[in-house]
Amino acid sequence: MKDLLDYIDSLKNYEKSGVPTGAGTDSHDGFDLGRMRRLMDRFGNPHSKFKV
Repeated sequence: MKDLLDYIDSLKNYEKSGVPTGAGTDSHDGFDLGRMRRLMDRFGNPHSKFKV
């Protein structure tokens, strides 16, 4: 259990440190959304099938 808590504590906590300046944009100053894009691609990009 301690190993799990140590791992979680090692991750970036944006609630404590604040949100990056470029968050929500495609700039390099924000969050890296590449992993999320690759994940959604593996699911067949279901979010792109909804008309908004």
